[in-house]
Amino acid sequence: MNTIPEMLTEALKSEYEGPNWICIALKDTLTTVESEKAFWKPYGNVHSIAEIVCHIIAWRQALIKVLKGIDKWELDQEASFDVIPYGKEDEIGWSNIKAILEKTQHELLELISGTTSFEKTVPARNYNYIFFISGIIYHDTYHLGQIVLLIKQYPAHTK
Repeated sequence: MNTIPEMLTEALKSEYEGPNWICIALKDTLTTVESEKAFWKPYGNVHSIAEIVCHIIAWRQALIKVLKGIDKWELDQEASFDVIPYGKEDEIGWSNIKAILEKTQHELLELISGTTSFEKTVPARNYNYIFFISGIIYHDTYHLGQIVLLIKQYPAHTK
């Protein structure tokens, strides 16, 4: 029988790298996105792919802090979409964003594998580690759907 860390790391791996039940992996999807497409916004207040990935990173970094035992962590939801800390809106900025996402993946897999108390309560929250880790996986998958829709909308923009 699989242990909790094994089940959670397998779920995180399959969501990020595949294979998974939706047949779309985050990493593979992002490799198809060029920088121009990554920073494109279709209209209004819709976030770009790059902004969504920055938001994914921010939540993953919050989980990393919790798994490292940092009690005081906050996440500014609006600021989590900010691409500026990663560089300009170009190939280098997009490359940096994808590299940081990859780094969070490795860090999370390592931390989850080494965690022994998944029933522990997340500081300043009313849920435990399992709920937070699972939530991150669902959160990534939800935003992957948005990314796929933006990718599909992009060709209409170029006509």
